[in-house]
Amino acid sequence: ERGSLKKFGDFWIPDVDARWGRHWLKSHRLYRRGRGPKVQDIEEALGHCQRWSLAIDGGANIGAYSRVLMQHFEHVIAFEPAPDTFACLSRNLEEWGAGDRVQANQNALSDRLESVSLGTEAGRRSPSRRVVGGGDIATVRIDDLGLDDLAFLKLDVEGYEERALRGAVETLTRCRPLVMFEDKPKKTSHFGDPRGAHLFLESIGMKPIACIGPKQIDWLYGF
Repeated sequence: ERGSLKKFGDFWIPDVDARWGRHWLKSHRLYRRGRGPKVQDIEEALGHCQRWSLAIDGGANIGAYSRVLMQHFEHVIAFEPAPDTFACLSRNLEEWGAGDRVQANQNALSDRLESVSLGTEAGRRSPSRRVVGGGDIATVRIDDLGLDDLAFLKLDVEGYEERALRGAVETLTRCRPLVMFEDKPKKTSHFGDPRGAHLFLESIGMKPIACIGPKQIDWLYGF
């Protein structure tokens, strides 16, 4: 234990995910006995990838996906806006020996520069947090990063996927990466059209490659 963090297997996790009861049991299954949630989904998606320069992990949480990505890509940029999960992400990357290979940022992704807050329904775990209004967490537009060789973009931002993609339109059309995003219409509907991310990607010439995972909620798109 370190401050407000708890160690489960190879993972530091925030207090909220370690509370005794169903949270503890789920974290035990995911982290003490496994490699984290849906890791097989990102590995399946990477089976379609042909370039290994740069990946973005949008909505990195405590880093299960970043851990996989850093084993394949020359460089990874991870974004996790929640302070407690960002602390876990940073600690995990340090212990996993990520070094300069992974750059962690405590920002949300959007199509505009704004300051947001995060929230979730009572009793939910940290991965379910979503943007709920104004606050003190700064957003970033991917286009403002000036990337010239983005090969893979993963987004799991609890309904903010379309916003994040619109903030990356120049990068997407220039770099032509693969895009993997989680699609939960109930959460997406808080911010617009439930199919907004799909429609936007199709509007810039991308096509669905696969619907990934047993829950069929992760989509992979490519040019």
